[in-house]
Amino acid sequence: MYKDTTIPNNMPQGDITIDELEEDISGRNGGKPLKAVKPLHRKKNSFPIEVLPLKAQEYVKGAHKTLGTPKDFFAASMLFTAASAAGNTCKLEVKTGVEQKAVFYMVLIGLPNSNKSGALKIAIKPLLNEDTSNYKKYKSQKAEYDAIKGLSKKERQAQGITELTPPPIFHRAVIQDATPEAVASALQDSPRGITLYRDELTGFIKDFNRYNQGGEQEFWLSNWSGITLSIDRKTSEPIRIKNPFIPMIGTMQPGVLEELAKGARVANGFIDRYLPVWPDGLKKPEWALGEINFALVEAYETAIDRLLGLTFDEENKANKLTLATEGRKQLFQFFNEDNKPLCDEAENEFLAGIYGKFDFHTSRLVIALHLLHWAYTEEEELTHQIDAKIVAQAIKVAKYFRTQALKVYNAIHQASPVEKLPANYRKLYELLPEVFKKGEGEAIAEGQGIKKRTFRDFLSKNKGILFEQPKYGEYSKIL
Repeated sequence: MYKDTTIPNNMPQGDITIDELEEDISGRNGGKPLKAVKPLHRKKNSFPIEVLPLKAQEYVKGAHKTLGTPKDFFAASMLFTAASAAGNTCKLEVKTGVEQKAVFYMVLIGLPNSNKSGALKIAIKPLLNEDTSNYKKYKSQKAEYDAIKGLSKKERQAQGITELTPPPIFHRAVIQDATPEAVASALQDSPRGITLYRDELTGFIKDFNRYNQGGEQEFWLSNWSGITLSIDRKTSEPIRIKNPFIPMIGTMQPGVLEELAKGARVANGFIDRYLPVWPDGLKKPEWALGEINFALVEAYETAIDRLLGLTFDEENKANKLTLATEGRKQLFQFFNEDNKPLCDEAENEFLAGIYGKFDFHTSRLVIALHLLHWAYTEEEELTHQIDAKIVAQAIKVAKYFRTQALKVYNAIHQASPVEKLPANYRKLYELLPEVFKKGEGEAIAEGQGIKKRTFRDFLSKNKGILFEQPKYGEYSKIL
């Protein structure tokens, strides 16, 4: 069993042992049903883009107008990318002995036509460009290495080559293979960290323990908390990485949110580590004739490139960021007067777990905002002290994410089986009569573009949940 190393003793702990992972989470609230929670802030909870640097704000608005990328998705992904680009090179000393690095797990939630993937691809593009550049460099170096390796000893001596240098390394910024072994192997060659990018996160979560019965879930729980990464392998050398930095981002559809809560992922604190982005009222964007201002694109990519260029300090350790006195007071006031009461008065331990992680989410958002604001300036050296204005901005973003987290909580625990259906199946359920024969249902389903066999599977899987079958060939709706 592990605990977050920086969590004070009085904070709720969401971490449990492997033996406890299979515990029935329905019993962890004393057998009582979970209640829906009202949003903590304004009814329309939009990402506060005003916290971003001015040119980044303009890029978010311009991309929304010309490319149809929802502002929330793009703005949040920008912050994620900034933190990921800097990686292990920076850490925040919240107070003496309490440090945080900006490792985020972020999920963009929306229907297939909401352009969530488009927003994410634009935001993360500079990291992918870095990989493209590094790979070209690696291929060139590898060709040169192979050519030298193929020479005889005499030929090498003739060219003045006394010994063979180590083979070149491909330093990656992004990885899509999410197995612990693959991630750890890539991380060995990329000490500043590596970003896990999966367009569809559902597949990643479903693959947990697919190939082994080990602790993939525990791997990701520990990584978020900065625990030393240890991978023991039978066929090759073990891997030990003292300072792992593996942020994670991807997309998900509302209809599969429950996948996040399976396998005790609510009970063990896995879901608490995610920052969800789920804007209200999204529709398929219209095609616009206007084009994005390329200067805004260039300014963003230059900013991320600056963060990718950050190096470790002279002792090869992370650069220490500190809080100005007023900023620290403001941050601790948020922890103690705003977030702590929510933890203490939470109706169940699932909510306490969600609220409890926001001290850490907020600290990490302070880092991300500080880095992005610096990257948009012309200052040559990174400022190591973070002022109160950045802290205030981070608190504003944390409140946004906290409300988003409650929205996910309510969707998982409170939504009826009908509300949890994908939009096309919800519409189908509404169109079905209270009592219908299978053939009638198949005809209605075909009218909605759903094949007969798919509809029959839908009936079968939801018998006793959405449908009853009073007699052969006849069905009635339950809800």
